[in-house]
Amino acid sequence: MPLISATILPHSPLLLPGLTDEARAAVSKTTTAIGSLSEKILSQKPDVIFIISAHTGLVGGSNKYALLQGPKFNYVFNQFGDLVTSGSIKGAIGFTHHLKEKLETKFPLPLVSAELLPYTFAIPLVCLGATINSLPIACLQIPKEISADEIKRLATLLSEEISAMPERVAIIATGNLSHNKETSNTQAKIFDQLFQAACQENSLNKLTNMDVSVRREIEECLWSPTTLLYSLLGEQKVSTQIISYEASVGIGFLVAEINID
Repeated sequence: MPLISATILPHSPLLLPGLTDEARAAVSKTTTAIGSLSEKILSQKPDVIFIISAHTGLVGGSNKYALLQGPKFNYVFNQFGDLVTSGSIKGAIGFTHHLKEKLETKFPLPLVSAELLPYTFAIPLVCLGATINSLPIACLQIPKEISADEIKRLATLLSEEISAMPERVAIIATGNLSHNKETSNTQAKIFDQLFQAACQENSLNKLTNMDVSVRREIEECLWSPTTLLYSLLGEQKVSTQIISYEASVGIGFLVAEINID
C-alpha cells in the first residue's frame, strides 16, 4: 500500500520526559507539538511505523546504511540523565526482512542486530507516547551526506516495494536542524528558515539544492531523512504543515506533519 502518514520529528535527548522540570520547560513547545501528532498518526490505522534517521555511528559501525533487526528493541536513557524512562518496542521483522531481501541486488541495506534501540530512533517514539509504541517499527539508517541521485534511486526502490506490501505504513523522518550554541548565528538561522520553507512548499528541488558545506558547518542531521521522505512520497499529492519550530537551547527542533491526499 502507499504511505498513509508522514511526519518530521526531532530526536534530541533534551526532549526526554524524565529530565528536570527546568529542562522540560525549555523544550515544552516541541514536546507538546510532537504529542499532538500521536492521535493523528493513529487515526490513519498504520500497521508499521517506518522511521528514518541519519548515520551517527551508534549502529552498524562503518556501514552508513543499516536496517535494524530484532523481535524487540529496548530503550533506556540513563546516559542522558533520564533515569526513569525505559521500555521496549516490537520490531517489524517481516517488513524489515522483506525490504532487505527485495533490495539485496539493487541497493544493499545491511541488517544490523540492535537489541538496544539507538536514541535517534527511540526518542521520537517515546515523545509520541505509549499508544504509538504498541505498533511494530522498522528502522532505516542512512548517511548524513548522501547525493540527490542516490536518494532518488533508494526512494524509487523502497517505494516500489512498500507499495506492493499489504501493510499500511506511517513514515517518520527524524533528526535535528542547526546545532549552534550561538543563537545569533545568522547562517544557522537562515538555513533553518530555508529548510522550513522548502518543506512548506513540498519542494524536493529546494531541499536537494541546499548547500552541503553549510549543512556540514551547522551540524544538522535532518536533511537526508527528510529528503528521502519527500522522495518516497513522489507524485502523491501532499501538503506540509509546520506544527512547531524552536531553537531555545541552541538546536533547531522542527515538528511537521505532511498530509497525504
